[in-house]
Amino acid sequence: MGEKITRAKETYSAVERSAEVGRVRRYPGPFGWLLSFLDYLFVLRPMILIPVWLFLLLGYHFAAESVSLSYSPWLPSCHLLATFLAFTGLVGGIYIMNQIADRISDARNRKCFFVADGIISLGRAWVYIAILFLAALIVSVLFSWEFRAIIVLSIVLGFLYNLRPFHFKGRAFLDILSNAVGNGLLNFGIGWALVAPLTAGSGMYLHSIPYMLAVAGVFTNTTVADMEGDIVAGEKTTAIFMGRRWSGLLALCFMLASALTALFLRDWFCLGASGLSLPFFLLALVRNKTGWFMISYKITTLIFALVACLLFWWFLPVLTACILATKWYYRVRFNLKYPF
Repeated sequence: MGEKITRAKETYSAVERSAEVGRVRRYPGPFGWLLSFLDYLFVLRPMILIPVWLFLLLGYHFAAESVSLSYSPWLPSCHLLATFLAFTGLVGGIYIMNQIADRISDARNRKCFFVADGIISLGRAWVYIAILFLAALIVSVLFSWEFRAIIVLSIVLGFLYNLRPFHFKGRAFLDILSNAVGNGLLNFGIGWALVAPLTAGSGMYLHSIPYMLAVAGVFTNTTVADMEGDIVAGEKTTAIFMGRRWSGLLALCFMLASALTALFLRDWFCLGASGLSLPFFLLALVRNKTGWFMISYKITTLIFALVACLLFWWFLPVLTACILATKWYYRVRFNLKYPF
């Protein structure tokens, strides 16, 4: 353990030095400025924004269904597009904050290089976060008070989740609860608030339950995959507290509960997505290998995204472009095969 602490301190010092200097890697050639600009786009981590988008869209769908409002599957309305972009920026800002908080474990795990390797300095990262949050707040003025409340709650939860002394992301069970609320309830609620009020009898809270459970299952398996770096960084995540096997079992139970509640609510979309995901969570538990845990949550995200595409056809080209652009960028920038 002493050796691990020493390595963590050495990693922390290296990360702090690179972040303070702002060691931005320059691209050669006449289009270097464009590729450098892309760093500020991909630091938002579009691949993990996919769940944000799809739950927002599903919330919008169920709210429209509750008030018998029709919408075009071919093109988003102006209000939906504005919300889509504003909430993307807001959650992207939270993900940057997460990279600031996780720069030690990210350096250890060799992922999310932007802040951990000093590609974007700490100072610039915080300015970028402030701009994204402010833009979301400005857009929220156009909508209902419930909409504005969700924007504010999302920002507050982002601070509580990432920054000390609260640091929910490093506390067992609070890490799961924060993600279930943030990605399963608030994301779903922002889509709902575009169409219908969030009163106690609106149905939003009931409809969001299977999605919150699905998010809890997916996130639990991500904590298993990140255990090594989190241990060195001194985190106390659910996976570290419970161990791999019990965490894998908990994730499987969450996904099973998601399917069962979806069945009870007659949410066939969530039932199909959770049901198709269950075998991969079972395989992750049985195989007990990091790679299988990663496969389980990546495939689940893809399945839920395809469900959203069944309702919003315009989301399919957006999803495809996001995946292909990410694959190209990580190949050119880091010589990595990502997301697969």
